[in-house]
Amino acid sequence: MSKMKPKVLRFQNKTTFSFQIVRASSRLMSAKMSSVVVFFSLHVLLASGLKELRVRSGQDATLQCWGPRDAHVTLLEWSRPELISQGYVFFFQDQRSYENYQHESFKGRVQLRDSSMKDGDVAVILRNVRVSDTGTYECEITTSSIRNGERVVKEFKHSINLTVTDTGFTEGQSKEKGHKDGGDKDISFFVIMFILTCGLLGVMVIVTVAVAVNIYRGKKSIIKNPNHTNMMESEQLA
Repeated sequence: MSKMKPKVLRFQNKTTFSFQIVRASSRLMSAKMSSVVVFFSLHVLLASGLKELRVRSGQDATLQCWGPRDAHVTLLEWSRPELISQGYVFFFQDQRSYENYQHESFKGRVQLRDSSMKDGDVAVILRNVRVSDTGTYECEITTSSIRNGERVVKEFKHSINLTVTDTGFTEGQSKEKGHKDGGDKDISFFVIMFILTCGLLGVMVIVTVAVAVNIYRGKKSIIKNPNHTNMMESEQLA
C-alpha cells in the first residue's frame, strides 16, 4: 500500500500542474484582452478630445470649453503650448482675470463668453483673429466643491485646434464650402476610426481563439496521457 502512494502523489502533482497551466493561460488571455480594450479606449479618447474650429481672418472665434456645473472654478488657464513660456492666452483666478499674465499678442483680445461661468461655461472669445492665431489652444480648469463636509479639488483639460484662413469657411457659416470641407474631414475621421476598431476587434478575436486552443490542447493531452489510466487505478488500489 505504501508503494502506491508515491504514484498517487505524482498523479496529483501532474493534475495540479495542469490546472496551473490552465489558470495561467486564462490570466494571460484576460491580460491581453484588457490591454487591447484599454489601448482602444485611450485612442478614442485622444482622437475625440481635440476639437476643430475654422474661422476667417478678422472674425471673432469662440473657443469652447466646459467644466462641471456644480463646482466653483478657482483657476482657469487658456494657453498655447508653444507660447506658454511667454504668457497665457487668458488667465483667471480668484474671481478675476489677469491681463499682465497674458501673452502680448492676446492682450485686449480675449474675454469670457459668460463672465459668471454659468453651468461650467468657461469658453472665451478671441477677437479679430489673425492667421498667426492658428494653432492648438488648451483649456485647463481647476474646480473646488464641498462633498460630505470635505473640500474636493479637481482638474480638467480640453483642447481645440483653431485654423484661421483669409477666405473660406467661417465659424458662423454653414454654406456649401463649409459643409464640403468639414464633411471630408468627418468622413476621413470615421473611416480611420472604423478601420482601427475592426483591427482591434480582430486582434481580440485572434488572442481569444489562440488561448482557447492552447487550453483545449492542454486538457486533451492530459486525457490522452497513457499513464493517466494506470495512475487512476493506482489511486483506487491505494
